[in-house]
Formats: sequence, structure tokens, C-alpha cells
Amino acid sequence: MFTSLSAAFAYLQDDFKVSQRLTVNLGLRYEFATPQYDRDNHMSNYDPATNSLVLAGNGSIADRALVNPQAHNFGPRLGLAYSLNPKTVIRSGYGISYVLFERQGSDSYLAYNGPFVVNAQITQAPSQGLCPAGSQSLTCFRPTEMGYPDGLTSQANFNTVNTKTVYIPTNIRMPYVQNWHFTLQRELAKSLILDVGYAGNHSTGLWILTDLNQAAFNLPGQNLSVQARRPDQQFGFIDANYSAGFSTYNALQAKIEKRYASGLYLLNSFTPPVRWRPATATATPWT
Repeated sequence: MFTSLSAAFAYLQDDFKVSQRLTVNLGLRYEFATPQYDRDNHMSNYDPATNSLVLAGNGSIADRALVNPQAHNFGPRLGLAYSLNPKTVIRSGYGISYVLFERQGSDSYLAYNGPFVVNAQITQAPSQGLCPAGSQSLTCFRPTEMGYPDGLTSQANFNTVNTKTVYIPTNIRMPYVQNWHFTLQRELAKSLILDVGYAGNHSTGLWILTDLNQAAFNLPGQNLSVQARRPDQQFGFIDANYSAGFSTYNALQAKIEKRYASGLYLLNSFTPPVRWRPATATATPWT
């Protein structure tokens, strides 16, 4: 596999001296990156509309990556610096950035799909009966000493029932992160500066995973296999990605800096325990 992506960025910024005390920084960043694609188009994606695998092919980025590129990633920037007096300055800022490369191991990697990669998963139980010597069957019980059947991972024997399938919706959105801060900077003495500030960020549309073909629980008295309890019998585990997660970070930050002669200085920073919410699923996929 030789997967890659292409990216392009542009950035504009200007500073405005509104008054002797107030300076405003304005900026706008544009970020673009294609979804991952393979040099030889050895990729596939699950299509829920047809309940089948769609293979990558030559043509547009969407044809090769099987995911539509996102071309409107504009990230504004705003910064403020206000001088309360000769020894005290207030600084604040806000900006938006995009997560242009998303990779959760093999779970968000379409090049990991069959028929080019066969990640065979076999569920068996002793109740199926012991496999006879030399048997290549997958419907009997095979102890470890019998080894794997010949051709288990061969493309000729590829079967979506026995192999994990990665699914990324073609119109999935890339996550973005909002960052902001508010800082008070004070000169305590000659060459001694104290910074105390609040910093936070909020991520939206983080990719989370779910089994699109989740098996139901066995009912009382049932002893069905995992596959027999899946709603779609043509597939096994469908590893689906959705941009429905989010996270939040809030922190108090303090820094004291002492500058000495000959270019020497002492710097000490402190961040207390923070309030942080990990990536969490929302009720519906973010769009």
C-alpha cells in the first residue's frame, strides 16, 4: 500500500494600532487537505445504499479516496492587546483550526478493507464439532494445534462475513478546534514579569467509532453465534466512523519570568488541574 494525501494552506494577517493602548490582530487561514488515497487505488469503502463494497478508481479525488474532500476550511484569527497602564497589559485571542488528517489505527483506514487486505475473523465454538484432520472448513471447531486453514487470507477466499469492513461516510466532515485565551501580564519589578491567564479549547466533529452491524443480545434460552445475531448477514463487523464527538478543555495558567544581565533569565510556569471533557458522542452525527 502506498497511501498519501495532498495539502495546501494560505494565511493572511494584519495588525491595527487602534489607539496608543489598543492593538488588534486580524487573520484568516485557509486549510485544505485531500482524503487519503492509494497510488494503485487499492481501497474500498462500504456503501450502505447498496449494502456492498465500492472500489476506488481513477478520476476525481472522491473517486480515488472514496470520501469527498472538504474545501471550505476557513479559520479566522483575532487577537487583542490592551495596555491598562505602563506596567499592566491585557491580551486575548481566538482562532479556529482544522484536523486534516484523521487516523485511528486501521479503524479509519480504507486501504485496510478487502479484497486487497483480508483481515479474517472467525468465531467458533466447541459445540460445532471438532474439524477432521486436513479439513479446511470454517464451520467446525479448530483447536490451536490444527493451525489456520490454507488460504484463509487469500483474496480468492475473501468474504465480507469473516472480515472487518471499515466504513467512512462519503460526506464526513473533518473536525475543527476552537482555541481562546485571556491573559493579564504585569511587571512586578524591573525585569520581573508575571502572567496569569485562562486558556480553553473546544473540539467539534471528532471522529468516533461504532459497529454499524452490531449483534443483538441472545434472548433467554438462545445460544446463537455473533454472526447469526447481526442484522446484516452479508457482512460481519462494520467499523463505522462518524464525526459526532467533541471535547472541552479549560485551564488556569500562570508564569513568572525574571531576566538577568548577559542574556540569562529564569522562567517558571504552572498549570493547575484542569476541567477537561474527553471526546464524547452526540445524539446524531455532526454535519
